[in-house]
Amino acid sequence: MLQEHAKAKKYGLEIFYTNNEGEVINRIYKAADYGVDGLVMNPAGFTYAGYALKDCIKGVGLPYVEVHISNIAKRNIHCVLSEVSNGVIYGFGLYGYILALEAMLYILSNKGKK
Repeated sequence: MLQEHAKAKKYGLEIFYTNNEGEVINRIYKAADYGVDGLVMNPAGFTYAGYALKDCIKGVGLPYVEVHISNIAKRNIHCVLSEVSNGVIYGFGLYGYILALEAMLYILSNKGKK
């Protein structure tokens, strides 16, 4: 579904999954080094304690859109990474990933505009 969206909108998309915070951090630094334009991520298990990941995202300066499949506000959950995001999308199931990608495209198309 996400690769089809990327193809239709003519952008590159790399999907990466791990439950190891160190691997995520290394991948984000590598992405920044290779000129990736933005990061869309579901922090999942890093929601509560991903402080090193938060510092990494803040440090690389990539636009970041956070996505959660469920409505985390309904469960009174606050993600520690949210404060370094450009925006957070939650509660729309898997469609939230499409919304997050659209949000990233919007952010990148308006980069530098006031």
